[in-house]
Amino acid sequence: MIPKLAAKGSSFKGAAAYYLHDKGASTNERVAWTATVNLATENPEAAWRIMVATAKDQARLKEQAGIRNTGRKSADVVLAYSLSWHPDEKDGLTREEMLLAAHASIKALGADHCQALIVAHQDEPHPHVHVILNRVSPEDGRMLSSSNEKLNLSRWAEAYERGRGKILCEERVANNQARDMLGEFTRAAKDRPRHLHEQEKGLIKSNKGQTVKEQERSKDAALAAKGRDMHKRHRAEWDKLRTDHKDRRAAIIARAKAATSQVRAAIQAARLPAWRQMHKRHFAELRLFKEREQRLTGKIHNALAAIKSMGAVRGENSAQGFLGNAFNYLTSTAKREAALVQRQQFEKRDFSVEQRREVKTRVAAIRTEQRQEERENVKQLGNKVATLRNSQEHDRQNLRSEWRERNTERSGEWSKVRASRDMRRQVAERFSGRSQGRQDRTK
Repeated sequence: MIPKLAAKGSSFKGAAAYYLHDKGASTNERVAWTATVNLATENPEAAWRIMVATAKDQARLKEQAGIRNTGRKSADVVLAYSLSWHPDEKDGLTREEMLLAAHASIKALGADHCQALIVAHQDEPHPHVHVILNRVSPEDGRMLSSSNEKLNLSRWAEAYERGRGKILCEERVANNQARDMLGEFTRAAKDRPRHLHEQEKGLIKSNKGQTVKEQERSKDAALAAKGRDMHKRHRAEWDKLRTDHKDRRAAIIARAKAATSQVRAAIQAARLPAWRQMHKRHFAELRLFKEREQRLTGKIHNALAAIKSMGAVRGENSAQGFLGNAFNYLTSTAKREAALVQRQQFEKRDFSVEQRREVKTRVAAIRTEQRQEERENVKQLGNKVATLRNSQEHDRQNLRSEWRERNTERSGEWSKVRASRDMRRQVAERFSGRSQGRQDRTK
């Protein structure tokens, strides 16, 4: 049992058109039978259309189920995979057993609540079915997780073969044991590309074919490793570009913060003597106030000073304002002292406001410079992104050119092997014909 996941897609129509018909044709001779899962129809054409409707209705299904329609949205709602049996199992394999295996694989993916279309093909020596699965749940609209799907299918396939009493894929057993016992992340070998398989088909049985196969695969592996190194280097270059940009921006912000702190400290230091002088004057005014309160003329003087100061503070310059406060200040020592303290507080407030205004003006200049540096940093990032894209595209073009040369070289080598095989066949046929002719003449 070999399960193989295809790349996820967004088109049920495209998947159905491929699996329900012959390759590159509108006929369906390779389709042996079909079945559906969690669908109200057995008609495959109707089934994929229902799955399309379910996927498009995802938001409403979530709303009805009371699930918030948040998180990342994905258009890859189509999950397709195949289940392949060994050619030796073909004679004793029934449709019912293949269908049970397909259902069990769907359950292994945690998708037994999802809609699926199962298509059995008969165009290869080995029996196999294809499963087209709708990742959007028809119950609540949630998307089927793709976490560990390959691993889950691998473990299920091993258990399936054990249940049938014969392990046909020993490599899978070894990989799963390494995962379970050693905690290793073991990736199965990738399938050989179809065009390479066709090149080698029927040519690798001879010693020459085996030699060419080993040589060509070694060259392919070396070029593939070069490509992986290039992609790794490209990712590192992008990571470095992002890191450098962030570091430059952090340095700009840090410089602006340091400059702001220095400006605040410098202004405070410059205005500190004036603040101390004002504080000393306030202390002297309060002491003189208390001395004047010991005499009647002093009280009158303090009252007049209070009325004058309150007029300046409140803007009460009219006679009505003067008369309104005169009685209170003439009769109450506490009110006269409160007026003095309030005037001093207003003076301190004005001093602080003026200091903050000066700081704000100086900091605004720093902020302007910071924004300019940040714009220059973004511009520098844009230039470096463009340069890096061009450089990496040049690398990719060179790699594609090398692969084209590699494909041409490989095709040439296999053409030589094929020509050598054909020549040997022709010689063998001629020799066989001559031998048959001599035997006929002898008779």
